This record gives sequence, structure tokens and C-alpha cells, in this order.
Amino acid sequence: RWEMIIDSKYIFEKLSAPSTSDIIENVNGELLILQITGNATNFDISVVGTSDIKNEEYITLQTINANNFDVTNSIVANGIYQTDVSAIRKIKVVANSVDGGSINVLANIKEG
Repeated sequence: RWEMIIDSKYIFEKLSAPSTSDIIENVNGELLILQITGNATNFDISVVGTSDIKNEEYITLQTINANNFDVTNSIVANGIYQTDVSAIRKIKVVANSVDGGSINVLANIKEG
């Protein structure tokens, strides 16, 4: 299933186990913004994407922590994160692990 984020949308709500989001189709978006909240003691989230819509080989995209501007491949703390998706056609958010509680992942794609 494909979806396009026009306004803010929860990718995961009260997620307490590993999961992968549906495909997020990106046509004109330049920046994916994720806000991570929740009470999980440990979690690991990554953003993957592909420009090749024919072969759909997803690669891990780097994210920037909006609080301290650290660049990482894994989101492991609550906060707001940004990912450049200007050349990425399909995106997935992957919760690799969630322990000791749950997380919420709110997403928005900024255009222009």
C-alpha cells in the first residue's frame, strides 16, 4: 500500500514491537520530518528509501537530530529528526527494535 503524506500523520502510534511502515510515496517532497515520542526505554528507528522505483532496493538514509544537529543512521532517542528526501521516490520508516514501553512516530514531508 502506498500513501503520500500531505499533512502531519502518525506512522506508528503506541508501537511496542519491531515494525515497518507502509511505503510513503514521495513526488515533490524535499524534507521528511519525524517527531518521536513515547516512553520506551530503548528503541532503534531507521529511515530507508529508494530512487529506483523499478527495482525498489531500499537503502538507509541519514537523519539529522534537530536538537543538536548530530547526523546518524539510527534514531535512538525522542526528538525531532530531519531526512533529505529530495531525490527519494519511496520511503519507509523501520522500527528495528522497541523495548520497555512504546513509541509514537509523527511524520510530515516539507515541499519546496
